[in-house]
Amino acid sequence: MGAPEDDASIVKATYDEIQDLVAISRIKVSKGLALLVALEIIKRVDNRSHYHIVGIDVPGEWAKLPQERLMQQPGRISVFGPFNLRSKSELDALKLYLLMVAFRSSKTGCAHIGYEKITKYTGVIARDLKKAKSHLISLGLIHVDLDLEKDRENARPPMRYKILGL
Repeated sequence: MGAPEDDASIVKATYDEIQDLVAISRIKVSKGLALLVALEIIKRVDNRSHYHIVGIDVPGEWAKLPQERLMQQPGRISVFGPFNLRSKSELDALKLYLLMVAFRSSKTGCAHIGYEKITKYTGVIARDLKKAKSHLISLGLIHVDLDLEKDRENARPPMRYKILGL
């Protein structure tokens, strides 16, 4: 996979390359790409294997993923291998992880976000968050602790989610 020299927002990736990278079936790759196009997150460029990533050139419209942490096997995003993507808690965990990555501070690598905002942005309800966080913790993707620096006087200080591998 690569990008043409003249435009960093264009990515060339065949179905086979995507399938190898994420270890999912060709039909899931196809449906996933179709959804990303429908949501206008990517746009197909003249060739079927060229995609324009919408908003990548706009500050604040994208988030940096910890590549080494996610790609424990060379050339494959293997950290999500144990997921079968059939349980609600796994989908909730993926949504939560992407939200935390998007909301993380570039200085601390931590996301400071409460349950109300998590629910607003992901649709994951508060009672399901514990299980979703447990998935991410067990995969070594996040560390959760109390944010005492943010609010020492509060009897219930907010949570701080450290994105591991950055």
